[in-house]
Amino acid sequence: MKITYPPNKYSLLAIFLFLTIALTHRDSFRVYLKPYKVISFDMGGYYVYLPAFFIHQSTDFSFIHQQAKQSGKVYITSRDGKKVEVNKYSMGPAILLSPFFLLGHLEAYYWQVPRDGFSYTYLFWMITGTIFYTSLALFLLRAVLLRYYKDVPVAITLLILGLGTNLFFYTVYEFLMSHAFSFFLFSLALFLAIKWLERPTLLPLLALSFVAGMLAMTRLPNMIFFLVLAFWNVCSIESLKNRLLLFKTHWKALGIGLLFFALPFVPQLLYWKTVVGFYLMNGYTTNGENFIFSQPHIFEILLGYRKGWLVYSPVLLLGFVGLLVLLKKHKNLFGSLAIYIVINIYVVSCWWCWSYGGSFGMRALVEASVVLSIPLAALLQELSKSPLISHFLTIFITACLCLNMFQSYQYHHGIIHWSRMTQKSYWAVFGVTHPAHPYHIYERDKYLLKSGH
Repeated sequence: MKITYPPNKYSLLAIFLFLTIALTHRDSFRVYLKPYKVISFDMGGYYVYLPAFFIHQSTDFSFIHQQAKQSGKVYITSRDGKKVEVNKYSMGPAILLSPFFLLGHLEAYYWQVPRDGFSYTYLFWMITGTIFYTSLALFLLRAVLLRYYKDVPVAITLLILGLGTNLFFYTVYEFLMSHAFSFFLFSLALFLAIKWLERPTLLPLLALSFVAGMLAMTRLPNMIFFLVLAFWNVCSIESLKNRLLLFKTHWKALGIGLLFFALPFVPQLLYWKTVVGFYLMNGYTTNGENFIFSQPHIFEILLGYRKGWLVYSPVLLLGFVGLLVLLKKHKNLFGSLAIYIVINIYVVSCWWCWSYGGSFGMRALVEASVVLSIPLAALLQELSKSPLISHFLTIFITACLCLNMFQSYQYHHGIIHWSRMTQKSYWAVFGVTHPAHPYHIYERDKYLLKSGH
């Protein structure tokens, strides 16, 4: 009997490999058994909505102090003149994880463990949910990439994103941060946008509008990605005119879409109204956090040893090189992607704390790898024509995947410092395994940055 394989099987196998490795990490390292490490600082801010609303039925988050440490609490003068404590983080990740939280609550009931939102059952389902969304994002991105590229380059691209970038770290270690969820929303939004542009009917537009609202509500800077969605496949004045004409033709549907765009903001606005008395507030600017557009740190966020995206995810350099391939062979895809990459890197580099606090690599660019995957796949397909280059490329990519997973492990165990790495401290602990010898930590600490953003 002849065995038949599904079409484009290698890209499916790539997603299966990522899923297998992610679940193996979940069950080997069992980060979900450490609530004090997972539900802390920013992660505590994103997560606290779930136990507050589902268990305590309250907007008072003081209970978290008994279990973990949450950052991002700001004090704002309410409408009635009182100083009230407000959680500055968005509800986006909590909304996406709510079905998994309920599964954790159900399992806590079954095993008779505390149903407080902090037992291991909850965090087990939180990390499972994050792995689910990242895997689904890769599946959606696969559908987009296969429109333009062959199966093998797409498969390698998916492996690079899933295992060779800091997306992996924010899926299996610090899984309550917003970046894996933004990566999913970017992939879903791009998939839906292409569907609507090919066949502009109402249903995909409303779905896209809702996802775009979720994307914006999860992290407001994500809205820069709207440039890609709106001007996908635009490469000339004529195609730009046609796109604007499309928007004009479907202006009524786009108007309805605005209502669906606003829907994800409703719970957030109601929370602010309940606590502060206003529907709109910005906890970041209230806390003195803002963008300083006159002081970009572009080199530091890309190539600096402290947080450089291409230092801790060096395989993504191929994506930047791939932009040249797009410019030469796929100009219709080049324009909106290049504009997004330039603007997004500039905006990310202008945040007042450009290092983004404790993070593995440049976490604010995790979701941008969705955009970079397209030139990356283009480059891989072009280089695959040469057997010799393909062999060297395979070695380089494999080394980068192993490096990323190993350094994620190093960061998780505190060998890579959470914020103050320098070139000398980086190489002092390069390849050092846990538990690190005190000599290596001493050498690292000797060259760490002293302080500052």
